[in-house]
Amino acid sequence: MAASAAVPVALVTVAVLTLSACIPIPVRNTQVVTPSVRGVLTLSDGTPAIGAAVALTASWKDTLCAKPTVRAITDSAGHFRVPAGEIDRHIFWLTLMENPGGWMGYYLCAGRTDSTGTPVYRARTELAGTIQGDSLSCLTFVWNNERVACNTYRGGSDIITGGRWTAAGETGTFRVLGVQVGRSYGERVVVQWVAPVADGRTAVRATVDLPTGANVAAVDKPVERNGRWYLRALSVKRTKWNRDRWLLFALGAPGEVRELSGW
Repeated sequence: MAASAAVPVALVTVAVLTLSACIPIPVRNTQVVTPSVRGVLTLSDGTPAIGAAVALTASWKDTLCAKPTVRAITDSAGHFRVPAGEIDRHIFWLTLMENPGGWMGYYLCAGRTDSTGTPVYRARTELAGTIQGDSLSCLTFVWNNERVACNTYRGGSDIITGGRWTAAGETGTFRVLGVQVGRSYGERVVVQWVAPVADGRTAVRATVDLPTGANVAAVDKPVERNGRWYLRALSVKRTKWNRDRWLLFALGAPGEVRELSGW
């Protein structure tokens, strides 16, 4: 009988490290959990949100930034800027898998200060930025309660404008907003009918939740066919054959949305 060869301990260690995604090392360290961010916050009428409270958090459990990593107050143009958010940890997680784009997920909360100057955050949205920093264009609006949606200049769009509607002698555009509800995957989609008014401001004539019956993973820009406008959304629910399930909606006058079975 042949003798069994002993496996060197070093070889076992290398194999374990190779197969592991992260390795905990008990060393105190400072970790960047939210990127440096500059952005602008506006109201639904297109005017800047002056003196609004903005905060970032890295925790999905921190639903309204009760423990933010950084805070800011918007200036007279609605602009804000925050440094990278850092926290002290007792464990250093050595990540063996690369992150070429340096992507970093985080959350932005928006609200206002109360009479004592204490920030009160009323809305939150999830963002995907980079460790190197992020630039945002955000909008506060009301759907059931206060909400905030943002576009990032690095990709990610929860604010889409396009199309054209006409009703009662008034003409405007559609604004499509991604809204996070709870902690479920995907977003609800809200459509606003926006019309220009005096002094470069806009007015929201109607706000309607798309009748999807479920969240969506993505939404396209409104498109025109034969003089009518349509909106297409990718449902988080796939078909029985595990294929993408696209939902189609016809957009009409303010407040009019109708789901279609196809083109």
